[in-house]
Amino acid sequence: MNIKIMKKYLISLFLFGLFLPTIVLASAAGLGIMPGITEGGEARNIFTLTLDPGEHYEDSVRVINNGSEPQKLVIFAVDATMSDDGGFALKDIVEEQNSVGTLITLESDKVEAKANGDTEVKFSVDVPESASPGDYAGGILISGDNSVTAVEEAGAAPTTGVTAIIRVGVRVYVTVSGERSFNFVWGGLDGADDYKHTVKEGDHWFGYSFQNNGNTSIDLSAALELKNFFLFKMDSVNVDLGTLMAGTSSTPTISFSDPPKIGFVTAKTTVNYATSTQFGQMSDEEIAKYSGSETKMMSFFVVPVKEML
Repeated sequence: MNIKIMKKYLISLFLFGLFLPTIVLASAAGLGIMPGITEGGEARNIFTLTLDPGEHYEDSVRVINNGSEPQKLVIFAVDATMSDDGGFALKDIVEEQNSVGTLITLESDKVEAKANGDTEVKFSVDVPESASPGDYAGGILISGDNSVTAVEEAGAAPTTGVTAIIRVGVRVYVTVSGERSFNFVWGGLDGADDYKHTVKEGDHWFGYSFQNNGNTSIDLSAALELKNFFLFKMDSVNVDLGTLMAGTSSTPTISFSDPPKIGFVTAKTTVNYATSTQFGQMSDEEIAKYSGSETKMMSFFVVPVKEML
């Protein structure tokens, strides 16, 4: 790379509280954030809230500093989004927020985390009267005091080097009560194929496009099976495609690193979907109502052009 045109790169490293049976602290560089202890003494990994339109809710997070020096941090609420591999991710503070990031109000946007201890930060959640029923996801993040400025100035004059921004977050899931709707669509994205096959550097890649036009978040998994001309199974793979949150879309890919070398191949993909339990418990009837599977097939020839030449 020509160092004369090297620009400044910002690397954001996110860590989140995980939905596990035991308490896991989301932390980095001696800093962590967790939900506050409940009045009953219960420790939590994430916030899972079910609120009515117009309801006001109050809670707190604990900002934990295991270092020997106090830390000045910024704290903010943002919406959730999907990473390229279908995983849970959070938007940046400078992006437009229109979900959980707009419902949460923190008592302050800055916090001084005391050394070798934890500092409580209160916040409230206000659901508008006009809020549509359904699932909303986001989180509360803490970051070094200068990182927000760094992100805002990311497009400034070119400079050499890499700036690492370490951010630690806790997940917030909010379900606004009301009638649920389900509308999972395989395909239909503008400019995206619902099922496509490409070859990259010898590997076979299968691409998909999904939409969730309902207000109920769903978990997706896929089973991809390759068969030869005589429909004998050649290879198969099962993949967790993550959670497709309400009102979002996703374009995941599945790859085969050891594909068939030659011949006529049929690729069969079955996508299984089920109501996500990340947003709280649901009855068996509700889970069954919003669960199912869809299957699509395609066929193509594998021609070893390089070897033939």
